[in-house]
Amino acid sequence: MGQKEAEFTLKLRQLLSGSNTIFIAEVKAVDMDTNTCTIDYNGVDVEGVNLGAKGEKDKTIIVYPKINKPAIFGRIGNSNQFFMIHCAEAEKISIEAGSSLIEINDGEILINGGSFGGLIKIGDLVSKLNNLENALNSLLANYKAHNHLHPQGPTTAFVVPCTQVNLQTTVNGDIENDKIKH
Repeated sequence: MGQKEAEFTLKLRQLLSGSNTIFIAEVKAVDMDTNTCTIDYNGVDVEGVNLGAKGEKDKTIIVYPKINKPAIFGRIGNSNQFFMIHCAEAEKISIEAGSSLIEINDGEILINGGSFGGLIKIGDLVSKLNNLENALNSLLANYKAHNHLHPQGPTTAFVVPCTQVNLQTTVNGDIENDKIKH
């Protein structure tokens, strides 16, 4: 065995046999498919460190740390099972509960895959709807009052009066889900 391999083996044995269960290490790589990372602990690269309590794709909260940033890790007894407790900076956060999934990643929040598109800017939508309602109400008022006048009488027979009622102006409460806000 070469000197590098011997040093690696010694450091790995020290790491695995030590009594410290909580330590700080630098994140070297992150695998979002397996919810694990690789860390540099005292010069030893430790792979397969769980990002959650179980480390598998279960319904939980997973924080994906940024690479080359420090994080706090724990070790289960004297085993070779490590897990992340907290990270200095997060690259992504995934929250899964039941059939709901929320992903937070670089200024974007994705809820259940984002298939419904972005959330509505309620103030802008109400303003646009009010403009349409006012324009339609104005057309209805003109239609109801319209009559062709001629010195010898109306040019067309009077039609049945319009019975369409004016639209009510939309307010936020008509279309807003106040359980989700942004």
